[in-house]
Formats: sequence, C-alpha cells, structure tokens
Amino acid sequence: MAANATQRAAQSWGSAGQRDEINSDEDAIADLCRHYNVPLVSMRGALLGAVRSGALSIPAFMRDCKHPAGEGHTYLAQLLLHRLLSPPALTQAPPARGHPHKCRRAPAALAGPLHGESGRESAASVCARGSQLPRFVASAQGFELTDEGRGPGKLGYVASQPGDSLSLCLPFPAGGAAARSPKVLWLGYLRSYEHMGRVRVSCDGGCSCLATLIDAHDTKDGVSVTDVRRVVLRAARRGVGEEREAAGRGAGCCSVRLRVAQGSSSGEHKFKLMSLLLGGADANSLQTFSLRVAASASETAVAGGRSTGTG
Repeated sequence: MAANATQRAAQSWGSAGQRDEINSDEDAIADLCRHYNVPLVSMRGALLGAVRSGALSIPAFMRDCKHPAGEGHTYLAQLLLHRLLSPPALTQAPPARGHPHKCRRAPAALAGPLHGESGRESAASVCARGSQLPRFVASAQGFELTDEGRGPGKLGYVASQPGDSLSLCLPFPAGGAAARSPKVLWLGYLRSYEHMGRVRVSCDGGCSCLATLIDAHDTKDGVSVTDVRRVVLRAARRGVGEEREAAGRGAGCCSVRLRVAQGSSSGEHKFKLMSLLLGGADANSLQTFSLRVAASASETAVAGGRSTGTG
C-alpha cells in the first residue's frame, strides 16, 4: 500500500501535526451525538484504527473513496445489526397501571445546545429545499417552480433564457450586534454536462455581498448533480440614525437576486435553484464536498430510494 496516497493519508491522521480535515464534518456530527446521547453508526469510526495501523487497507473494502465494495457493505451490515441487537439500555420505570409487564423509558430533560447560546435557533436562519423555496421568493421573472417531470426530489426554480431573474427575500437582523455579524448563504443548484448556463448573484436591501458568477455547466464528470456555492452576506452600511431605526424594526429582508447571464459555455442557458441554507458565521466552515453529498442523499431519500444522480 506504499503507493496508495489515500492509505498514506489515512494512516497519518492523528499523528503529531496532522488533522483529519476531510472528515471534520463527521467529527462534528459525532460530537453532537455524544452530547445528546444519540447512537451513531459509523464505518469510519469502526475501521479507522485498523486503517491507521496498516492492519486493513482501504481498497480491501472500498471501491473508491466514496463507495463501499462488497466487503465494505458486509462491514456496514454488521455494524447496523450490532446496533439493533445491542440497543442502549432502557431506564426502568414503574410498570404502567394495568400493564404489569410493560416498561417505559423514563423521561429525560433535553441537554442545552452543544455550542452554548450560539447553538440556539436563530430567527435569521433558513434551511429550505423544493416545496419550501416559494416562501422566500419575492419575485420571479422567467423562473418556474417545477420538478421537470422527475419527481418531488427534483423540485426547484428553473430558468432557460438570458435575463430571467429570481429575487429572494431572506431574513436578516435589521440592526444591532446581530446585524454586524456576517451570515453565510449556501445556494444549491443543478450542475450538469449539458444545457446549463450561468447566473449572476447580487445582493441589496438589508444586506450586501460580493457579486459572483455561477457557471452550472461542467463537462468534467459527465453527470448531473446538485452543487453548492457559498455567498457571505453582510449588513448594508447605514448611518447612526438609520442603524437605530433598523434595530427598532427587528428582522429585515436581505434581497438576493439571481439573473441568468448572456454568455454560456454550453450554448444554452438553463439554471435550476434547488435549495437554500442560511446560517451564522460558523456556517462558513461547512465543507462544500459534504454539502454536495448531503444534497444528493436527500434527493435519493425523497425519491423513495431510486437512483437520482442524473436528474
């Protein structure tokens, strides 16, 4: 395995000066599960020690860095069976009246947020996909909400002509310290090897952002998948009087506009908005690769398990 770069990287994780940056999102999920005492099944958690020590090679159970081989699926099945056959012990409570042999789990208070006050739900956060998108649309010219006949997992706002535009109204603190803290917006869109065009993203109203161009045409992989683009939102600059007035109004509207550009590397101009994820400054650390995987997984789940990788 000396020539296998992935194997060498895996065996170096945990060494002095080395960090597992690729899987930091999974580590964050594991921290959350430990905090709330939620069982977690992780093939990486089960096998990483053996991989690090060199006792097990990645090609022995993985087809590549994403898909298990037959042996890998066997490991996954064993992990799931172990969890099902060895569940966490139930807390015994007095039998319910009339049911002397019936046990029930003792109620437990939910622990506070893992990250303290910053982990509490914010009024200026958004997680929307498919049928949840219209509530954040202020106006649409040329963009149409459609699944293109491919099922609910493919529902999104689709445009096909240069100049088509979509205006989003996203919650944003209107004043005070909360407004001065940047927010991070992740735009989920369809990336494909054919038909796709470009959109220009701009912001106004209660927020500002760097204008950016998203090119949804990509011939590299020859597939159609959900991709994401990160946009940092900052409060629009105001004078002292305007700042006080805005703070008195509470939550405001951050206007994010998508406009289909004239140029296109595919010769066509289709663009499809699939999802919105808006969070605080800590959302900046989310990994693009992980968000792509999560988006693809949600498509498969909504479609009832059918493969939807070429939608």
